[in-house]
Amino acid sequence: MAMRRLTILLELLFSLAIPGIPVVMVASRDTISPGESLAGNDRLVSSNGNYALGFFQAGGGGGGAPTWYLGTWLNRVPRGVVTPVWVANGDSPIAVDDPATAELAVSPDDGNLNTTTTAAAVVATLSDGGNLILRRSSSNASSSHILWQSFDHPTNSLLPGAKIVRDKVTGLTSRLVSRKSTADQAPGAYSLQLDPSGAAQFVLVELTSGVVYWSSGEWNGRFFDSVPDMGAGSAFVSNSREEYFTSPTETATVITRLSLEVSGQLKSFLWYEGLQDWVVAASQPKSQCDVHATCGPFAVCDDGVLPSCGCMEGFSVRSPVDWELEDRTGGCARDAPLDCTAAAGNSSKSSDKFYSLPCVRLPHNAQNMAAATDESECANLCLSDCSCTAYSYGHGGGCRVWHDELFNVQQQQFNDHGTAKVELLHLRLAAKEVEKNGENGRRRMLIWILAGATLGFLVLVLLTLMICRNQKKWPGSSILGNVQGGNGIIAFRYIDLQRATKNFSERLGSGGFGSVYKGSLAFSRETSKIWWITDYVETPIWKRSKELARLLVGAFKTPILIVRQWARSFRFLRVCVNSEYLQYHIYSKQSQESQLQLVQKYFSRHLLQIDLKLL
Repeated sequence: MAMRRLTILLELLFSLAIPGIPVVMVASRDTISPGESLAGNDRLVSSNGNYALGFFQAGGGGGGAPTWYLGTWLNRVPRGVVTPVWVANGDSPIAVDDPATAELAVSPDDGNLNTTTTAAAVVATLSDGGNLILRRSSSNASSSHILWQSFDHPTNSLLPGAKIVRDKVTGLTSRLVSRKSTADQAPGAYSLQLDPSGAAQFVLVELTSGVVYWSSGEWNGRFFDSVPDMGAGSAFVSNSREEYFTSPTETATVITRLSLEVSGQLKSFLWYEGLQDWVVAASQPKSQCDVHATCGPFAVCDDGVLPSCGCMEGFSVRSPVDWELEDRTGGCARDAPLDCTAAAGNSSKSSDKFYSLPCVRLPHNAQNMAAATDESECANLCLSDCSCTAYSYGHGGGCRVWHDELFNVQQQQFNDHGTAKVELLHLRLAAKEVEKNGENGRRRMLIWILAGATLGFLVLVLLTLMICRNQKKWPGSSILGNVQGGNGIIAFRYIDLQRATKNFSERLGSGGFGSVYKGSLAFSRETSKIWWITDYVETPIWKRSKELARLLVGAFKTPILIVRQWARSFRFLRVCVNSEYLQYHIYSKQSQESQLQLVQKYFSRHLLQIDLKLL
């Protein structure tokens, strides 16, 4: 009755002209009066500019005529991008092939479509909060004499100040109902409503089955027990006449809405000006797979992937178009029919086989079969009944079978301990489907093996090339040690350094830091020089572990790390720590004695002071 009254009042107020009809245009305003029309891009805009009321278009689907809806949306979005928060004609969109040939109006007598010139003394105003309000034309905007308002009749969204109501006298209720799909504004599969049992809470219900799959917890005077974050500014009122829930009043800086999505989740949105889009602040239930029948029959829900719904083996999406528009409640259809000869009284056994789905949460409404003493008997009991579609055996539950369609099969996720509760569901399929899946599995396994072998071969080739390249740069590295990571550091044995320096016989000089020796690596293509420090210097240094250690610069011990510097100029790269000793080492391709003297003098004055800071 309330929605019929809405229709009559709207149509008495103005004719709903289809976009494209030449009509008298009105400037953007928040109020429309009798005799004025909305058409095309005309719209009512709230005085603060936040909300607009007008026509928006959704795809006709299947190549049909485009469909038009009258609704309210946030006016800040770019043109052409509409997220409706209220729709007047969601279940009766306007579909025309030639919009220049039609005009829509409703007679107050019978509600049939016809042209009319009747107009009541009623005006419609779009409030700053997005509420469409009908008043007598003699009433001013501040008048409390409201004939009708959209806030009392929400569709899929609840704006601040709107209500979800249950009238205790008449029994009439208002509720949020999800849309059919992202393109179809017709009522969908889920609703948000006050608890029919009378408890002071609201619940999410799957409309076809009537299953309550989520509840807010009871109102404790400040918030709902299960969703304390929704309490700020919200109100739940219950008296002898009615009870209702209303969301917080909108502020000038924060725009919010509560929306029941196509998927069945209740989501709280905030408008983010920087992105020019709605941002999800919270979702209930938190897991998409906790929504009852969200994927429809014969589908598996997995919160770890997107989209979360996928068909079971041997099944295909029933309606790919709806699936793409996020309406997956139609689920999946069987690819091949079952063999029901055994159930028809035939003495021969059904040829059907079972395909195992591991690590899943089992469907509801299982039937326990106490007569089955082992898994083989459990499977045979299922095969003997054509309506049996799956069975499970063990895990403390004995033999359990399911009949007809399977809903709410969920892929189990690992918990914090890295383990999952393993449940095995055996799905009944036609024999050829199981054989096909087995062949596909073997083919997939072969592909994985070939891919792994190819990848391993490529890695081996790459490593070989890298080793050959390094051996060209430093031919003796395989004798003296291994490259540590990719930083150019090589480990040498003490005996190798003795040979390179002719038992430390070519002393070039010394400084405040110690002595410098000349060394030549016999395996290198050109003469190379090595310098090091052998005098003892005691210096306290903080290590990275923050432990204070005494590091001595002294005689070489095994193994010694040599820092390799490939630059043309002589520059200290880093210090090297071995046990309790600290060594400074330089490597260069240069062989001129004049350059060696410069290096010796430079490090005599600065090496110790500068490089200890690098630690």
